[in-house]
Amino acid sequence: MQTGNYEISVRLPPDGLHAGEESEIEFHIADMSQVDPVLGPTPLIRSDVEATISMPTMPGMPRFREKAHVEGVPGDYGIHPTFAHGGEFELLLVVKPLSGKPFSATMPLPVGDVQSARNHKRVPPAFRMELASVPKSPKAGEPAVLQLTFRRRESAKEALTDFDAAHERLVHLIVVRDDLGTFAHIHPDMKPGGVFRVSYTFPTGGEYHLFADVAPKGAGSQILSISIKASGKAGERFTLVEAPANSTTDGDLAVTLRSSGTIPAAKTLPVTFQLKDAITGKPPVGMERYLGAKGHLLMVGQDATTFVHSHPDETDTPGQVTFLTRLPKPGLYRAWAQFQRNGVVHTASFILRAE
Repeated sequence: MQTGNYEISVRLPPDGLHAGEESEIEFHIADMSQVDPVLGPTPLIRSDVEATISMPTMPGMPRFREKAHVEGVPGDYGIHPTFAHGGEFELLLVVKPLSGKPFSATMPLPVGDVQSARNHKRVPPAFRMELASVPKSPKAGEPAVLQLTFRRRESAKEALTDFDAAHERLVHLIVVRDDLGTFAHIHPDMKPGGVFRVSYTFPTGGEYHLFADVAPKGAGSQILSISIKASGKAGERFTLVEAPANSTTDGDLAVTLRSSGTIPAAKTLPVTFQLKDAITGKPPVGMERYLGAKGHLLMVGQDATTFVHSHPDETDTPGQVTFLTRLPKPGLYRAWAQFQRNGVVHTASFILRAE
């Protein structure tokens, strides 16, 4: 890509970029106004290069921001982002040469979904989450304090204390039982020392999966997960099967899935919900933004480890909310759509299939 007198060549990994692992993106910057007849364009060295990665279809998602480091070859620079999920991202480079005016360039970054088969060669994500519970072994029906600590991969002791807010919160914590029979969307508060705490009562005994949607400062959105067991009676197990019903009612709000329950895997597509007053059948009045958005759509795959958090577009269509959704791999997913009306958060559950 050429901008003014400069040319920027981006080098991605040979097998592309993939979510759930640390990626290496390198680029070479050359001054095309100074061309050596043998060596070619002069490399642009010792420049200040700021890289920003965003997702145009989800402008509210925290951005990755990093000052590019210098590589071993003159004119070469690099960054190491970790993507929370696949999709079409965008890289903005702002270059400040030692002499001359700053310039910028924008280019697309296609990112593939998480591939477990790549585990043998992938670089682990840059961040990890630790979980402690008080009491240490929580019991169903009794409150427990969940304590979350986030650290960089290479740091064994130092807890992260600086985060970007995403939809009005530093951490969105999703708690689901391994059969996807229970669901909670809660928000821990950060205490001194970088420890996040929240009280939660596990409704039944069993294994639970916790997904944290968090954005360490400048690192962009990250999805980190961990599991915990609660003692006590397991209760009735939930069976994840395709359901013909595409409508459900929660309190005074009726929610209908207008999109098909089957969508292609690994593609970003719209999923639309129709909202009505449960009594009148008319578009509901009193709808409010929930955590800074018209709604939230949270999905967990049948393996209970694949997690997707989608945000809506801002199209102003009365009684209708559309989410841009990407299900990373084939299979069934349980989806929970959340909307706020007159101060009350309503949750509607649906079954989707990706194929």
